[in-house]
Amino acid sequence: MPKVIKILRDACSEVILLSDNTAILQPKTSCDTKYKPDKNYLKDYIEVGEKTDRTVWLKSPLFTGLKVGTDIPLDFSAPTKIKVEETVEDLEKRLVELKKQRASIEPSKEPSKEPSKEPSKEPSKEPSKSESKE
Repeated sequence: MPKVIKILRDACSEVILLSDNTAILQPKTSCDTKYKPDKNYLKDYIEVGEKTDRTVWLKSPLFTGLKVGTDIPLDFSAPTKIKVEETVEDLEKRLVELKKQRASIEPSKEPSKEPSKEPSKEPSKEPSKSESKE
């Protein structure tokens, strides 16, 4: 578990630098309207920015009462895998493979040269009974 190396507090947020070079930015529950930064704030802020490899932004305050040296119960050391969308070339190759599979499964839709054994649906040329009586 990473440990807290530095905590920077400003009027509305906190920046927490961890030992694995992760910075956690979390808002305070309310802004301090009388906040005045100390003399080293800008120097410390630049130092945190230079050491940070990963930044985690929080929508609400998650960690309260932290001090330097406190263990954070989150592990950010392992990289997260982001699903990358397939490229156009990959999708085109996949489409060709699927078409080959479909062609091998479905019978050919080309008209055959052999006569069909199914009865024809065309009307017959024989006269009907009503026409033959006349």
